[in-house]
Amino acid sequence: MSICVSLKLSDGLVLGTDSAVTVQLPVPGPGGQVLVVSKVFTGSQKLFALGPWMGAMSYGLGDLGEGAASRALSKSSAKGTLRARESPLT
Repeated sequence: MSICVSLKLSDGLVLGTDSAVTVQLPVPGPGGQVLVVSKVFTGSQKLFALGPWMGAMSYGLGDLGEGAASRALSKSSAKGTLRARESPLT
């Protein structure tokens, strides 16, 4: 279970998430395979700065293909394929 919270305040938007990730593995059961909790990690990144005026939070499925969603977001942000709109204040 993930917790993602956003608050709209007079000064801006506040985003917050938990940092726990649960890894589940399929094991044989009486009616087929069932998922069992294998491990819980408590230091994952679920909150991302995509630019000076843009952020994202993740929950649910934590992988994209064969890699973590956080790795894909970090690579896209570093390559510049995810671009935040310019601030109207600059």
